[in-house]
Amino acid sequence: MMGRMAVMDALIFDDDPFYGNLLLEIFDRQGLKAKYFPDGENALEEIRRERPGVILVDLMMPGLDGISICKQVKGDPPLAATKVVVVSGKSFPDDKARATWAQADLFVEKPFNISDMTAQISKLLRGRKIVLGEERQAAAPSHVWKARIWKEPGEPGCVSVIHKDHLIVFDAGQGLAHLAQDEDVWRDSREVWLFLSHFHKDHIAGLQHARRFLEAGRKMHIGGPSDGELPLQQLILRSFSDSISPEALQQQVKLYHLGEGQYQMGPDLRLNIIYTMHPGPCLAFRMEGSGRRLVFAPDSELDPNWEERLTDYGEKLVSLSKGADLLIHDARYSDEDSPRVATQGHSGPSAPFRVAVRAGVRRLLLH
Repeated sequence: MMGRMAVMDALIFDDDPFYGNLLLEIFDRQGLKAKYFPDGENALEEIRRERPGVILVDLMMPGLDGISICKQVKGDPPLAATKVVVVSGKSFPDDKARATWAQADLFVEKPFNISDMTAQISKLLRGRKIVLGEERQAAAPSHVWKARIWKEPGEPGCVSVIHKDHLIVFDAGQGLAHLAQDEDVWRDSREVWLFLSHFHKDHIAGLQHARRFLEAGRKMHIGGPSDGELPLQQLILRSFSDSISPEALQQQVKLYHLGEGQYQMGPDLRLNIIYTMHPGPCLAFRMEGSGRRLVFAPDSELDPNWEERLTDYGEKLVSLSKGADLLIHDARYSDEDSPRVATQGHSGPSAPFRVAVRAGVRRLLLH
């Protein structure tokens, strides 16, 4: 008797809707059939009914967990040929060993690179090429990712990243004036994304200079903490309204109220955000795209002995920074000063250095 042909290319089981829908989009944009389920409750029934070419499972989710699904699929002769990909942010050696024991075909750690993921899934599906959007390169050519710090001595600055036709800016210190004036840097950028870590005056002092992007016809996306003392819309109006009409602002500027979570900025550009240890709402950002990763945490207090304390902030920062090409982190005080200035929201150098080592960061910039 011939085996039943696959009805679905993929089934996705993950209780994190961000990753579930991102995986679904990878298949959907290529005309491949996939279904997403937010738990493993009826996973085996769905797998037997749909007979997918590959299933993607999270380790921890309601209903059956990913290891249990994998073990039962691989132990069922009619299903044993189904490829199983474990996709999880829980990537301890024991977890990877359990996935191997359950005969998983692949273990992918969250957060994952879309280009790498699509290539791996394509290989499992016997060479059918899967691409998300227009991104077709597994590695990033140098011209699609350029990071630069804009800062003069004694003044707050900003960080810019050129990613393909996007200009991404973190914070709006006075350094933003230098960036806005250097049109050669952002001339080829179609859109500008500006992310504010918080609304302290040093971090928004140069915001008015961003109107240069609007005057040049660029569309702007501006995001900041959702529960800041100064409403984001009021801040933007105060900065731009003297030169840009309210109608033009409405057409050219889109505002985002940001909190902890993951955000998709484009087909191969993602943002992950956590709150930092700093007075008031303050954000740290991880931006990832084209195989490059940058983490920006300008105001962040790490206890000098964070590994020994009963707090998870250090571990959250390690997770955010994992595999980053560049981590930019607060180091306002010396280690000797840290006990005296505790609760002021800033760090000494050794604590973020240990985070960088734990996270496998390639370059660390302390400021």
